[in-house]
Amino acid sequence: MKKTLSFLLVAMMTMMAGSVQSQSLFFEDFNSDTLNGALPAGWTVYGDTLTNHPAYEQYNQSWQVWYPGASDRTGEAMSVTFTVDTWEPCNRWLITPRIALPADSAMSLVLWQYGMGLGQPSVKVSTTGTDPADFTTLLGNITTQSYRQQECFSLAAFVGDSIYIAFVNDVVHTNGHCSQFVALDDIEVKHLPQNSIALVDVVLPEQATVNQPVTAILKVTNYGGNHVSSLTYSCQVGDNAPNEHTATVNIWPYGTANINVTFVPTSLGEETIEFSVGMPNGADDYDTSDNRFVRTLTVLEEPPVNIQTVEECNPVIVYPNPFQDKVSIQTMEEATAAWLTDPTGRREEVSLTCDGHGQYTLDLTARPQAPYLLTITTADGRQHTVRLLKQSD
Repeated sequence: MKKTLSFLLVAMMTMMAGSVQSQSLFFEDFNSDTLNGALPAGWTVYGDTLTNHPAYEQYNQSWQVWYPGASDRTGEAMSVTFTVDTWEPCNRWLITPRIALPADSAMSLVLWQYGMGLGQPSVKVSTTGTDPADFTTLLGNITTQSYRQQECFSLAAFVGDSIYIAFVNDVVHTNGHCSQFVALDDIEVKHLPQNSIALVDVVLPEQATVNQPVTAILKVTNYGGNHVSSLTYSCQVGDNAPNEHTATVNIWPYGTANINVTFVPTSLGEETIEFSVGMPNGADDYDTSDNRFVRTLTVLEEPPVNIQTVEECNPVIVYPNPFQDKVSIQTMEEATAAWLTDPTGRREEVSLTCDGHGQYTLDLTARPQAPYLLTITTADGRQHTVRLLKQSD
C-alpha cells in the first residue's frame, strides 16, 4: 500500500466453510498520471452546481485525481466538500466500472479513506446502471477522520450480480464544521479468507520493576470475512509457561481492537516476553504466521524513576522511557488533558499532539534532564500518572 494521505480498499470475501486464498478480481490505484486530474477510463462522475470554498477553488471537478506527492505521481480520488453555500449538501458521485461478482461467494466492501473534519459520505450499490437514481441500496457511510480509517460494509446481498459501487460526497457544511475533502485510493475487489486475525503491534514499556505488574497493549486486526467476537491470547515471560486467556472483542472485517495484558516479571535483567493471539474454540486461522510478537523488557530492582508511587496496571503507556526528546503515548480512552510535574513539584499543563487511534506525541526537547511525572486525564474522567525520565543522548 502506498504511503499517502488516504487509502481505499474494496474487498470481496468468501463466507463458505473453510478458508480460501486471497485473490484479486478488480484493482484501481489512480496512478495512471492523467492530465488535469482526469479519472481513469470506465469511471463515472456526477457533480453539482455548488461552488467550492476559495481555499479549494483549484479543485473544480466533482471528483478528480489528486497527487499529494507530486514527485512520484501516486494519485488518489479526491472530492472537496467545503462549499461557499454552507447550508447545502454536496452531491458529488464517484462510480466504479461494472464489477461482476462470482455466485459462489459472499462479498464485503473494505476501505481505507482520509477526510478532514466532520461528515460521513455515502456508499451505495446499483445492479442496473450508473445513473444516481439506480443506486437504491445504501451500504453505509464512510466515517471521515483526520487520519486514515479502515471500514467494512457487507455485499452479501449481491452474490452473482454485476454491480456498480458509488462513493457519494453528500456532506453538509454547517456551523463552521465540515469535511473539507475526502480522498480514496487503492480500490480492490478480492476474495478473502473466512478467518484471519493478525497481531499487528504490541505496546510495552522498555523498563519495569521486578515483582510489579506490567501492562502491555496488544493491537489485533481482523483480516478475515467473519466478525470476531472473541479470541485467545497468551503472554509468556522468559521460560515460564504461557499465561493464556480468552478476550471478548468486537472486530468487524478490517477493524482493529486493543487488548490489555498484565503480567509480573520475576527476574532481574533483560527479559524476553512473547505475545500471541488465536481464533477461539479451535476455529482455523488462514495465516498464523502473523499471530506472534516477541519483545524485550529491562527489569530493574527499583522503579526507573523514584519520584512517588503511581498507579499500577496503567492503561496509559509511554515509550521510550527513559527518553531524550519526545515520547509516544498510547491510551485506551481519548486523552483530554495532560500535566507534567518536575522534581521540584511544579505542575504545568502540556499539549499532546494527536496521531490518531489513541496515539499521542509529547515533545519535551526543551526540558532539562530529570525525572518527571506525566498525568493524563482521559475521556472517561479518570487520571493516570506515569513516571518519565529524560536522559542525555
